[in-house]
Amino acid sequence: MPADVSTRPALTSYFSPKSQRDPTTSPTEYQRIKQEEYQRAETERRKLAAERKRERETGIASKMRFQGVVGNSIIINDEMYNIGQKIFGATILKVGTDYFIGEYKGKKFKKVLR
Repeated sequence: MPADVSTRPALTSYFSPKSQRDPTTSPTEYQRIKQEEYQRAETERRKLAAERKRERETGIASKMRFQGVVGNSIIINDEMYNIGQKIFGATILKVGTDYFIGEYKGKKFKKVLR
């Protein structure tokens, strides 16, 4: 009795004369190779995204763990600082209700309480 049509493997040719693919490669092996290429590309994309994110976070502001505001003072890394004081070489310029503005090497930055 012939096998059910739905259980038969698909007879599809993956050969393309314009491609560099080996025509003797089985369809399952071809799918495995494609999956490995996809995983390598995805790993590379994630690595590049992590590097871009790391580049944005570098700087003096990333070393500061902004914890709160008390009047005109701020709490950074469990220490209290006032306007005009320096932390990690950065000067505190302005204190807001949930943020502060600092300056480091002539560049201003804003750190928001989260």
